[in-house]
Amino acid sequence: MGWTEKNRTKFLRIYRQLIRKSSQTPLSLSVVTALTVALSILLISQNIIGRAVLAAPAEIFKLALAVVAGVGGVVALVVAYRRQRVVELGRFVDSFGAAASQLGESDPAIRIAGVYAMASVADSATRSSDRQQCIDVLCGYLRLPFDPESGKDHRSEYVRKISHEAYSVKTEESDYFRLRYYDREVRKAITRVMAQRLRGDSEISWSSNVFDFTGAYLEDLEFYEVKFNSTAWFTRATFAGESCWFYGSEFHGRTRFDGAIFKCRTVNFNDAVFDGPVMNFSGCHFKGDSLSFTKALFECKNPEIDRNIRKSVDKANFEGAVFKSRRTDFAESVFIGMPAMFSGAEFRGEHIRFDDAKFRRDAYFNDCEFEARTSFWGTEFQGDWCYFRRAQFSGVGTDFWRAKFSASEVSFEDTHFDGQLTSFNDSVFSGGSVVRFHEAKFGGERLNFSKVHFIDGVVVEFGSGQYQGASRFECLHNVDFVGAEFDGEKVSFQGAVFHTPSVMLYSPKKWGNVTFDWTEDDLPEYVFPKSWPPKVEVDVEDGDVDG
Repeated sequence: MGWTEKNRTKFLRIYRQLIRKSSQTPLSLSVVTALTVALSILLISQNIIGRAVLAAPAEIFKLALAVVAGVGGVVALVVAYRRQRVVELGRFVDSFGAAASQLGESDPAIRIAGVYAMASVADSATRSSDRQQCIDVLCGYLRLPFDPESGKDHRSEYVRKISHEAYSVKTEESDYFRLRYYDREVRKAITRVMAQRLRGDSEISWSSNVFDFTGAYLEDLEFYEVKFNSTAWFTRATFAGESCWFYGSEFHGRTRFDGAIFKCRTVNFNDAVFDGPVMNFSGCHFKGDSLSFTKALFECKNPEIDRNIRKSVDKANFEGAVFKSRRTDFAESVFIGMPAMFSGAEFRGEHIRFDDAKFRRDAYFNDCEFEARTSFWGTEFQGDWCYFRRAQFSGVGTDFWRAKFSASEVSFEDTHFDGQLTSFNDSVFSGGSVVRFHEAKFGGERLNFSKVHFIDGVVVEFGSGQYQGASRFECLHNVDFVGAEFDGEKVSFQGAVFHTPSVMLYSPKKWGNVTFDWTEDDLPEYVFPKSWPPKVEVDVEDGDVDG
C-alpha cells in the first residue's frame, strides 16, 4: 500500500509540472498531450499495482480522480491563458492607439504627454515586438521634417502666395502649410525618455531593440553612457544645438553614422566603445568648435562576412569624412580587431590630434588632406599596412614625434609635406617593415628627422624605386637627421633630390647600410658633416660606440 501511495504522489507532481508549462502551449496540443499522459499513467499504474500488492478500490478511484483533475486543470489553464492574452493584446492596442493619437495633436503639451504615454506602453509591453512597435513610432516622429525656425510664437500655419501672369491676366495662389509649433520640446522629450531607458541603471531596458534615426534632426542630444546592443542607425541624421554627448556609450550592434552632419558646437564620443560588426562614419561632416573621440575603442568582436567576396567587411570607416571642427581629437583612441579607414578624409580646422592612438590593425590615410596642424605624437602603427599614399599635409605643422611604425609595410609614397614644419623626431621604424617615401615631397621651411630610429631589419627607401620617382627635399631651411639611428637592413637615399640649404647628418647613433649618391670625394656642399661617413656618437657612460 505504501509503495502505491508513493507512486501516486509522484504522478501528481508530474501533473502539476504539466499544468505550469501548459500556459504557453496551443489548446489542442495541450488537451491531446494531457490525455496521452493520463492514459499512460493509468496503464502504468495498473501494471505496477498489478505486480505489487493489490491496491484497494478506493486508492485506484483516488488516482483516477487525480488524473481527470489534472486533465481538466491543463485545459482550464490554457483557456484562461488564452483569454488573458486576448485581454492584454486588446489593452495594448487601446493604449498604443491613445498614445499615438496624442502625438498627432497640435497642442505641444498634449504631444509631450503622448511621448511619455508611448514610453509607458513600451515599458509595459510583454512582447518584444510590441515594444519595438512603440520605439519605431518615437523614432519615426524624429524622422519627420523639422525646421527649427518654424513653429515659433504659436504659429501653427504658414501661407505662401504665388502670383502668375499670363496674357495680361494676373492670378494668385496660396499654399497653406501646417506647422507643429514648439516641436523642439517634443523632440527633446523623445530623446530624453530614450536615453533614460538605454542606460545601465534603468529598471526597464530598451538596449536590445532597434533604433532607426535615419535622416532625423537631433538637437542637444544627450546619449551619454547609453548602450545599444542591437542596430543603431543615424544615417544622414543632423545633430544640432550646443552639444552632442555620446561619451561612455557602447555600440555593440551594427552602427551607422554615414552621411550624418554634426553642426553642434561640441561633439563628444570620449570613452565610447564600438565593437559591433559594422561601424560607419563615412561621408560625415563635423563642424563646430570641438570633436573628440579621446580614448574611444574600435573593436570588432563579431565580424560580418560578405557572401560575395567571402571576406570580413568589418572596419572603422571614416572614409570621405570632413572634419571642420576647430579641434579634432582622436588621442589615446584604440583601433583593434578592425582596420581604420580614413582614406579621402579632409582634416581642416586648427588642430588634429591622434596622439598616443594605437592602430593594432591596418591604418589607411590615403588621399587625405590635412590642412590643420596635425600631430601623431607617440602613435603606434601595427598590423600589416600603414598607408599615407598621396596624402597632403599643408597645415602649420605635421608632427610624428616618437611615433612607432612596426606595420609590415609603411608607405608615404607621393605624399606632400608642405607645412612650415614636418617632424619625425625620435620616431621608430622597426619590426622588419618596408618603409617607402617614393615621390614624396618635403617642402615647407624645415624637415626634422633628428634621433629617428631605423632598426630591427627595416628597409627604408627615400630614393627612386623601379617604377617610382625619388623623394624631393625642397625645404627652405635645413633637413635634420642629427642623432638618427640607421640600423635597419637598408636605408637608401639614392636618387633623392635635395633642393635645400643643408642636410644635417651629425652624430648618428648608428650608421649601418646607408646609401647616398655621393661619396667622401664628391660630397655636395649642402651635406654636413664634411667628414664622411659621419662619425658615430659615442656613449659617454660606458665608452662604447653605439654603432
